[in-house]
Amino acid sequence: MDGAVATDAATLRRALEDDVEAIEVHLTVPRDTAGLVLQLIEAQQKGGAVVIPVQAEFSPNEAATILGISRPQVYKLIDQGRLAHRLVGTHRRIPATAVTAFRAEQHAAQREAMAELTLLSNELGLTE
Repeated sequence: MDGAVATDAATLRRALEDDVEAIEVHLTVPRDTAGLVLQLIEAQQKGGAVVIPVQAEFSPNEAATILGISRPQVYKLIDQGRLAHRLVGTHRRIPATAVTAFRAEQHAAQREAMAELTLLSNELGLTE
């Protein structure tokens, strides 16, 4: 962890522990840290908290764990061109941005499918 971010985290932890009853916590952080906080807030708003290890790329096994699919499924997505990768010798490495983009794409598709099912069930009178 970057030294500045570690200091920011320690300061925030102290602020949260100081006054358990406080509704708001005011803290001044560097712009880079504020950007990270914004990314976390936006991820939570898009469908729940997303915690991904901070690294530039993942092995197919790590990507499978993050995406909640099997390792062979990751290889299939790579072979179909749906998940970007690069070769390091004979090993495949998947950029973190590709993993998060694919995950966001899947969540959007799930929300769209759920909306269609809801509309269909309403049209068919299946809801009370």
